[in-house]
Amino acid sequence: MIEVSVAERLVDRYLATGCEVSDFLHQTPEIGFEEVLSSARIVEELRAGGAVVSSPEWGLPTAFLTETGSGSRCIALFSEFDALPDVGHACGHNLIAAWSLVSYLALHDLGDELGIRVRLIGSPAEESGAGKQLIIDRGGLEGVDHAVMVHPAPHTVLLPNILAMSRFHASYGGVEAHAAAFPWHGRNAGDAATVAHVAIGLLRQQLTPDDRVHTLHQGESGAVNVITDRAVMECMVRSHEDQSLAQLKERVQNCFRAGALAAETTLELADAAPDYGAMRHDLSLAATFREAAREAGISFPENENMLAGGSGLVKISTDMGNVSRQVPAIHPMVGIPTSAVNHQRAFADACTGIQAENWIRRTALATVLFASRLANDRPSSPTAQKRASM
Repeated sequence: MIEVSVAERLVDRYLATGCEVSDFLHQTPEIGFEEVLSSARIVEELRAGGAVVSSPEWGLPTAFLTETGSGSRCIALFSEFDALPDVGHACGHNLIAAWSLVSYLALHDLGDELGIRVRLIGSPAEESGAGKQLIIDRGGLEGVDHAVMVHPAPHTVLLPNILAMSRFHASYGGVEAHAAAFPWHGRNAGDAATVAHVAIGLLRQQLTPDDRVHTLHQGESGAVNVITDRAVMECMVRSHEDQSLAQLKERVQNCFRAGALAAETTLELADAAPDYGAMRHDLSLAATFREAAREAGISFPENENMLAGGSGLVKISTDMGNVSRQVPAIHPMVGIPTSAVNHQRAFADACTGIQAENWIRRTALATVLFASRLANDRPSSPTAQKRASM
């Protein structure tokens, strides 16, 4: 294993670059599959650091790929850089992009000395488009043995409870009519959406603690004096397992069907993206990352339950769950000082400045030490031994 002091020098070599990228993304937020400037800036800095980058990759305009080192095993780091509508980088993906950039360039400098290959995958649209699943479908994980993502949060959690998730659109079609003169000739699509809202609200009484349902009314057509003939809603459902997710989704979609039945409208249900799988944390990788993180000044709760399905302290969804179905993977969350929580504007504000710099440095240092530990089962080369004694 390399010494902490050596890892610190490698990380500090690229820390300013990482902070500049983080600030750029924070100031220029782009939503999923539209991260043109964000992806280009990351690729630019990778190439400036000596990396050979393929971009675009896998038929996705903002995805990219680069790999360094040699050895029989490969660890994949994932760069995320999409923002949220309206609230920008309120999930801290600007920090994730910087973490992955600094970590990769530091490991790139180690080259063959590390004894393990490191692949950096630029994965778009984590928030809404399951970019990682699209990459998986197109061969992006071929040759990968381990996968790692590190995410900012208000709390430090080694094994967040990452739920399975499905997202779909519900489109109602009614019949327009004059709302005063001939309302009986109309069929109100907005009423159908209202019934669905009420039915889902009542359904929540029977949901398990791991079930989640979120809806967004995307609008109605027409004017106040016209019976609405079109209403569109977006819905997201989450649960702890694929099977329970399918059961929950059917129950929720029945609520939408109830709205169509009550208002005598048509209903079209269409998936908005591939489903997100529940995470299967690799406990051996997690234990190794905990040890490396401790050396980097990150303390995960010692009493956190080591469960492959997560500790239950934080419940989220991410397409890293899909990755974990293909290769051993982890998704630790490292706290950043703030009273805000993810997806609040105040959390986006917290992901800047000196605390952002500290977060990037600690997480990148932990990742470099983690990769070194994974490669530790081979004898160190003379060059590596010399570097460690620097």
